[in-house]
Amino acid sequence: MTTIRRFASAVLVALLTLHAAATDAQPAPKTPAEAYLGYRAALLKAKSLDDLRPWFSKDGVAQLGSLPADQKGMMLEMIKDMSSALTNVKVVGEDIKGDTATLRVEGTDIGDKSTKKARVDIVREGGTWKFVKESWGGQ
Repeated sequence: MTTIRRFASAVLVALLTLHAAATDAQPAPKTPAEAYLGYRAALLKAKSLDDLRPWFSKDGVAQLGSLPADQKGMMLEMIKDMSSALTNVKVVGEDIKGDTATLRVEGTDIGDKSTKKARVDIVREGGTWKFVKESWGGQ
């Protein structure tokens, strides 16, 4: 019986350690800006659209689910290409109203080196800020 308890204790400690490591690896964003920048980092590393689910709002997750399977890879590559065309992306303004936020974002176009501006919408769901959409242009 002692051997079984030691084994069970070792398994429990290992599981708690793995859970703590997973939690530390990706803490919930505390601000809308953290949510957006976390989404961008995850996007550039994503191997599938499913990798982005934790960052998307419920509506975004539903939209992902509605895409035909054969289009998901193409969509991910298109979004990654557009995102990687900008460097030095930073949040320059944040307007929070309750559970919604609008960010003003700037980045440098890698092609012509000009500064591009965007509006990014973020929503708080279940206490966590989630990405909704971004619109790059003349905002």
